[in-house]
Amino acid sequence: MNRARQGFNRRALGLVGIMVLVTLITNFIAIYIHFNAVLEGQQTRLREWAQMQAYLLEARIGLQQANRKLSPFLFSFAQAQESLASVSGHGKSPTLILAQKEGDSIRYLVISPSPAKAETRSLPWQSEFALPLRLALQAKSGVVRSINVKRQSVLAAYEPIQALEVGLVAQIELREIYRPLIGYALKLIAVSLFFILLGARFCFVWFNPVLHALAQEVKDSKDKEETSIFQEKKLSRVLTLANMGSWEWRREDSFFSFSKELQELLGLTVQERQSPYEAFLACIHPEDRDQFQFALDQAMSNGMNFSLDHRVVTAFGKALYVHSTGEVVWDAEGVPSKMLGIMQDITESKSATQRIQLLATVFENAQEGVVITDHQNHIIEVNPSFEKITGFTFAEVKGHNPKRLSSGRHKKPFYQAMWASIQETSTWSGEVWDRKKSGDIYPKHLNITAFKNEISGKTNYLGVFSDISQQKENEAKLAQMAYYDPLTNLPNRSFFIADMIRELQLAERAQISLAVLFLDLDRFKHVNDSFGHQVGDQLLIQVAARLKEALRESDLIARLGGDEFVVCLRNIEDPADAGQVAQNILQALHRSFNLEGHLVYINTSIGISLYPQDGSEPGVLIKNADSAMYLSKEKGKGIFSFFTQALNEKAQKRIFLDSSLHQALEQDQFFLQYQPQVEIATGQIVGLEALIRWRHPTRGLISPVDFIALAEETGLIVPIGDWVLQEACAKTKQWQDAGLKPGVISVNVSQKQFARGDILQSVTRTLKQTGLDPKQLKLELTESLFIKGTNHAIEILHHIRDLGVGLSIDDFGTGFSSLSYLKNIPLTDLKVDQSFVKGLLQDSRIAEAIISLAKSLHLSIIAEGAEEKAQVDFLNQLGCQRIQGYYYSKPLEEKDLLPLLRQGKIMV
Repeated sequence: MNRARQGFNRRALGLVGIMVLVTLITNFIAIYIHFNAVLEGQQTRLREWAQMQAYLLEARIGLQQANRKLSPFLFSFAQAQESLASVSGHGKSPTLILAQKEGDSIRYLVISPSPAKAETRSLPWQSEFALPLRLALQAKSGVVRSINVKRQSVLAAYEPIQALEVGLVAQIELREIYRPLIGYALKLIAVSLFFILLGARFCFVWFNPVLHALAQEVKDSKDKEETSIFQEKKLSRVLTLANMGSWEWRREDSFFSFSKELQELLGLTVQERQSPYEAFLACIHPEDRDQFQFALDQAMSNGMNFSLDHRVVTAFGKALYVHSTGEVVWDAEGVPSKMLGIMQDITESKSATQRIQLLATVFENAQEGVVITDHQNHIIEVNPSFEKITGFTFAEVKGHNPKRLSSGRHKKPFYQAMWASIQETSTWSGEVWDRKKSGDIYPKHLNITAFKNEISGKTNYLGVFSDISQQKENEAKLAQMAYYDPLTNLPNRSFFIADMIRELQLAERAQISLAVLFLDLDRFKHVNDSFGHQVGDQLLIQVAARLKEALRESDLIARLGGDEFVVCLRNIEDPADAGQVAQNILQALHRSFNLEGHLVYINTSIGISLYPQDGSEPGVLIKNADSAMYLSKEKGKGIFSFFTQALNEKAQKRIFLDSSLHQALEQDQFFLQYQPQVEIATGQIVGLEALIRWRHPTRGLISPVDFIALAEETGLIVPIGDWVLQEACAKTKQWQDAGLKPGVISVNVSQKQFARGDILQSVTRTLKQTGLDPKQLKLELTESLFIKGTNHAIEILHHIRDLGVGLSIDDFGTGFSSLSYLKNIPLTDLKVDQSFVKGLLQDSRIAEAIISLAKSLHLSIIAEGAEEKAQVDFLNQLGCQRIQGYYYSKPLEEKDLLPLLRQGKIMV
């Protein structure tokens, strides 16, 4: 076969080859000459036609501009159609296109043989379809082969019309030009094939065995080629699926190439003045580029392969993790000549690995305990926090059911509900009590999640839990702080009211009575002031303990704050039962208390309200019991009193006055009345006492008896007293400046004003502001000042007396102050209380004693409350020269007082 093949090569192949070669050359030359002749003719005629149309268009547009028709696209194609008639062999008529540049695009008008179908379109400036249009608009003229928007090959003649700033293009499809040549080419090819077939037939008959062998060899070669192409495509597909691409680098001439797959992976493009190797290196992440190039150089220098994980940045700006490997190829002399490399995208696997590492770190370092069980609920994994919380090691619980940690507190229905939730929703969350290895039972918050194992296809369970023992303790402490008094450990107001609401609901259903007792310790402030707050706290603790002993376990007790306690008695059949309990409490608290070595005695005042008579809500019952407690205080303390409707009205009045009193001073609701002080012998007005009055905008005049004590209690007496002092001094000075003689103005001063410590400054400031002579001012004091203030108050009085201001004790004899204080107080007057004056005619001993005492101390004396002439005469006989009372005048407002001041005396 080899010899036949060699003979065929020498004879048959040579002959056939020469024949085929000659035929091919002859046909090619003939076709080429004919095609070129036709094409050149068409190009010439098409260009001439385009030039003519451009000239005609420019002339027509010029005429239209002269007629103010300025649109360059209004054009008659009658001349164009006449011109096309002279173009022979063109098939279809050429297409005429007018173009105009508009920003980064070309606006063009395609004109078919029918001008009515013309329409304007647009193309990007750099579009491949816009080549002839772009050349015409660049003031160029010629013919070019191009592609139209239908992707058809065309022959296009382009001409600029610079006067109009437009371009003109005439184009014909090449297939229309080549169509007449196809017949010629087919005839020529047919003749050539005929002669070639004759020659092949001759060779086949002559050299049949050789041809058969040659055909088989060609078939085998073709099969191998197809197999190679298939394998190559298969390999390319595998590389694409594996996100992998290859590259080749020759160190000697710096040749570098990369595969299509790598180009697609990285979006590689080679810019001008940039080698493929530089473009490839530019894709390596800047922070990893030096490491990659070093590994490449080291591998080539040492003749060793390299493997490296690093980052790349694609042409789209996306960062990828890749695995690069390189293998050195050696030349015939054993020198490294080039390197073949592969780069694979491992971003997903890298992210998965990092995620697994992160999850493992979280699993190991989580503060919560984590346990994983298999489909049979056997433990297969735990984390360190599980071991720390439970005390069990993984080896001790591996393969066991988590119920080994059960505390036994939860019954079967609890676990049935838990597993029903897991089966239905794949999750469960709640609190569970479990047992530690030490045997301690503890609460934990547990979350269980069921998930499918992708490998086994079975369900696993993940439990995450935390020890909430501290949380439970904190909640208990917060509850204790929120609902219990920290000192006595008794319930506070909030807890007491919540319990009372429940008790009232039960009492309403059972139709039974309840009683509320409000307790306030007597003399508790004295204990605090005398022995300190620490001793006071111990007293409260012992009081709470005695109250618990005196009450039933079913009764409610709470500390409201300070020295106030409240009790709720359940199921009271008779109000007397509540009174008996109150009496028991009084006896329990009457016994002495041993407080850090001090024996202390106290009492308590108790008020009682009953359900349903006195209220049906906790707040109302407590308020009414509080009102009853104040009645006990008024009756002398150390007793209990029941709530009455009168007390309720009194309490409501107190609440109204308390809220209104704060606004009275700001809204100028106070005013002064003045009661004259008269010398008996002459009837001359020697002084005035300033008395405060309150005119409420809706309630009218409110008696001082109703609001003075409340002002004392709330501390408002201090700003009110300052206002009275300022107003009285200012009016007195005003009257004096008017030529009147009001005498000395007397102003009552409260013990609270002394307690605040600035009464001296207040008097000094007022005298300075008003300009009143200090001798014209007298302060009237109460005996309570000396009971509570003693030395401090006396010191202040001496400073006031040094100013020249007079001092008088009001209502002398009604208090319990020691007479020894009188010799230390810089008094100028004593005032006999009206209670002694009213009973003067029946029993004058106290009045006589007071007047005698005043004389012995060289004090002026004045009696108040005289309403009858007999009282005045008797006081005059006793040596009291000045009187203040209704006998002479009641308290008067300024407008009624002025006539008396003008007279200067009151004659009766």
